[in-house]
Amino acid sequence: MLIHRLIFGPILIAVLLGLFWADAALETSKPDWPVGVVLAALAAVLLPLGAIEFGKLLQAKGAAVNTVLASAGAVVAAWAVYCPSDQPIAAAALVVTFAAAMIWHLRRATIEGAM
Repeated sequence: MLIHRLIFGPILIAVLLGLFWADAALETSKPDWPVGVVLAALAAVLLPLGAIEFGKLLQAKGAAVNTVLASAGAVVAAWAVYCPSDQPIAAAALVVTFAAAMIWHLRRATIEGAM
């Protein structure tokens, strides 16, 4: 396993540096585009994959996880960080995602024994 870490570690670091370089080059060639669009696109691809993997780990331990909702929540949270603060749509999307997660988890809840 050490050989795999020694091989893939520098490769992943080089890829990350290449993405930073591509983002900086895109910023200079397209000044009207927002800064960090390459990294935001990468996050939009990798965050759902990570959320699905984490959801499968939790499901293997017996937890009830909606991986589609977790993936959507990860992308919405990253988008809200990337979105300008003067746009209320990001906050609304976060509230809707949070409410959907609460509704999904409470769909079979009962109030028996609460009192």
